[in-house]
Amino acid sequence: MPPDHYLFMLRDFMNQLPEDSQEAKDGFPVLVSGSLIEDSGILDMIESSGGRIVADDLCNGFRQMFPPDGQGETPMDRLIDRYMNRFPCPARSRAVDRSRRLLDLARDSGARGVIFVVQKFCTPHLADYPAVSETLKKNGIPAILVEMDETWQMEAQLKTRLESFFEMTGSRA
Repeated sequence: MPPDHYLFMLRDFMNQLPEDSQEAKDGFPVLVSGSLIEDSGILDMIESSGGRIVADDLCNGFRQMFPPDGQGETPMDRLIDRYMNRFPCPARSRAVDRSRRLLDLARDSGARGVIFVVQKFCTPHLADYPAVSETLKKNGIPAILVEMDETWQMEAQLKTRLESFFEMTGSRA
């Protein structure tokens, strides 16, 4: 698609968005981090429980989009550069790098808490969680771990945990 056409469509779409509504301002601002989200219902549940998702660091979310293009002379060089400079992922980077990235992302987005949504038995994410959540805690950002699987049959329990997390942060009465 030609860039001019794309930009025209993007501006048209943005003009259709509502102005800063009260709904967009309500809720405790959170960053959602973790592995693959197969059922977006968890995101709806976060928001219906008192959260407002302001950023994500998910395997199938924002992390896949940036950096948008690598640098290099050949397509292979650009592909390698993009892959090597992607945001830190627990499968291929250290917890300290991921902690730094999440702190920056939380600060830049205005997130005041982090919800880790991780597939059950996802060893890289689960192994990183203690160190990353401790770093967040030391910087005044509370975190909670939510383990999911393809059946996702514990909705009531999860809603209670999320509501308790938001209550603990002082965002709910």
